[in-house]
Amino acid sequence: MSQEKKFGILFVCIFTIFCVYCFLQSKLYFFYLFTSLSIITFVITFYFTNYLIFPLKFWMLIAHTLSLIVRPVLFTAIYLLIFLPIGFIRNQLKYSPIILKQDKNIDVVDMSLENFPHIENVIDPIHEKHSSKLANLRRAKILNNFFNN
Repeated sequence: MSQEKKFGILFVCIFTIFCVYCFLQSKLYFFYLFTSLSIITFVITFYFTNYLIFPLKFWMLIAHTLSLIVRPVLFTAIYLLIFLPIGFIRNQLKYSPIILKQDKNIDVVDMSLENFPHIENVIDPIHEKHSSKLANLRRAKILNNFFNN
């Protein structure tokens, strides 16, 4: 079944639903209007399908334009209603999913080069003329002497 035929059947169903609704609400003018639209659309759908090409393209253009507007609004609403409150509650409860366990007994030592100016050449094994194992042994020995003094 072609896409134009599916498009026509969709509008036949929509016009028929409006027709039934207007009949139940006793709005005869709209009942006759939607009945005639449903019959005309039915005939065009099954006998003159090529007339539905331009309305289908226009319908797809409207759908694409609406998707450009609705999608960002929908995702923004989801972010504001779900993720932002969860983040706010986590922040208020001081909960961090990354740091699950913290040991309060461990002292934190800054191991940056500014604290060890006399071992600057040893820390960088790339510029070292010795092998990396030797550089690691020398680095460990110097750090051990530094912390023991």
